[in-house]
Amino acid sequence: RPEVRKPGSSKIAISQVLLVQDQYWRDKLLKSLWHAYKRAAFVDEVYPKVEQLLAYKPEKLSEFNYYAIENICKWLGIKTKLIFNAPELQQVEEELDDLLAHYQQSDPTIDKRQVRVIEFCKRRGTQHYMNTVAGAHLYFPEVFQKQGLELSFVQSRPVVYQQFEGRPFVPNLSIIDVMMHLGFEGASRHLGAYDLLSEAPQPGA
Repeated sequence: RPEVRKPGSSKIAISQVLLVQDQYWRDKLLKSLWHAYKRAAFVDEVYPKVEQLLAYKPEKLSEFNYYAIENICKWLGIKTKLIFNAPELQQVEEELDDLLAHYQQSDPTIDKRQVRVIEFCKRRGTQHYMNTVAGAHLYFPEVFQKQGLELSFVQSRPVVYQQFEGRPFVPNLSIIDVMMHLGFEGASRHLGAYDLLSEAPQPGA
């Protein structure tokens, strides 16, 4: 993973996290990836693209993350519109305390996290917010419904694919693992392997 520098504070925004600019960690990461995947079926297709990602040297981790996501989407044919540093979100952050007080007048159960998302959805003109199931303990459908918004949770289905022959399958690795073993075209075929839930899944479901 990238090496970073953080401010000496317990509570920081990702925009404050800076990338270490030396080449050492990049070379080390590339070497590790090469040794891990040099026998993967699509290493010749994917490894040069990963080198391209790591050659990008912005100041901030957030800029690197956006660049990586943007490029991986292109490789896999994902056409979802991406927005980086949306001014509406910055405005919501600046107004968040006042917005929370306003929302709590009609719904005392609402918290900052939900106000942030709800207000951002309204300012972007969307009526449906989707989050991974990992956020099911943060966002509640009934709270969103009161604001005229639909809330859904994305739950990935188990995906099994051919990794290294003769070895047991290792699940829940990164998108790099999927691309190395399946290539861009093969990886893209698994993009629809999820369910959209209207409420949080029950434990053990």
